[in-house]
Amino acid sequence: MSVRNFEANGSNALHRAPKTVAALREAALIFLDSLNSNQRSRAVFPFGSGERFVWHYTPVERQGLPLLDMNEDQRRKAIDIMMVGLSPKGFQQAQAIIQHELILKDIEQTAGTLRWDRNPGLYFFSLFGSPSPDEPWSFRIEGHHLSLHFFATDNERFAATPSFFGANPARVPSGPHEGMRIHPIIEDLARELMESLDSSQHSEALVQADAPGDILTVNSKYASIDQVEGIPGAALSADQRELLVRLLEEYIGRKTAEVASRDLHKILNVHGLDNLHFAWAGSLISGQPHYYRIHGPTLLIEYDNVQNDANHIHSVWRDPANDFGLDLLRSHHQQQHIA
Repeated sequence: MSVRNFEANGSNALHRAPKTVAALREAALIFLDSLNSNQRSRAVFPFGSGERFVWHYTPVERQGLPLLDMNEDQRRKAIDIMMVGLSPKGFQQAQAIIQHELILKDIEQTAGTLRWDRNPGLYFFSLFGSPSPDEPWSFRIEGHHLSLHFFATDNERFAATPSFFGANPARVPSGPHEGMRIHPIIEDLARELMESLDSSQHSEALVQADAPGDILTVNSKYASIDQVEGIPGAALSADQRELLVRLLEEYIGRKTAEVASRDLHKILNVHGLDNLHFAWAGSLISGQPHYYRIHGPTLLIEYDNVQNDANHIHSVWRDPANDFGLDLLRSHHQQQHIA
């Protein structure tokens, strides 16, 4: 199903994803049933735990149950949660990020710079609450350069942010995987859009000459950037707007078809492309440090490629109002209070 083919059925449709919620709940319950008591104590947290808002995309100590401490059957069931929470393309990218640790390990060992355990087993699975149709619950899947958050309040309402995908190296420089790029399109399309701008548009889109060292919101609980900068969708030509939509689709296309269609409809038809701003910082030359973001009423995309001689990508999709399902949770509590 194309992510552009979505028909809203009232405002509630902007949060609905019943097929995704059902599939995630089933996969989570199957995974939980496979765990022993010790594993379950590591994987399951109270829904109200502050740990739900702790997330990292760097190699740090994490809470949860890692793939490393599961048997083969449990690992398969854990990966099934990721598979049903993402589109086939998103799942393929997530799997590639996990396996990329082995490529990075070889590179760093050869260079004598290995400081961290680059291990595909160090991806952690955490459940907050109980996968119930009556109470809020969420699931986190996280490790180096990957952080996925799935939240549901009932049988339908669902959020999937923050959603972080990265890669180091962005382009494998040598060896059996030379030239491999996990995220080529989100870099190439953004550069193509920037290069299509005339001088006036370029001046509006370029917010600073040097790219920041990382995404600006890093791993904060709240996605907040003080001001909206860059060129608005209203100032783009038809061809440039199409490039912007294609770029959005690359990010949204990581989500299930149901969620992708819903979110793109919200962006394009409810809030409007005119209200999105595209901002660029740094060089337009491939291989040089660069950064961009797409900022709108219900989304903030940040992309940065600066570290390791501009061969190290960080990219994130956030919803400033509904990261971790906070807006849906407020609505859930208000309805309970009224009832």
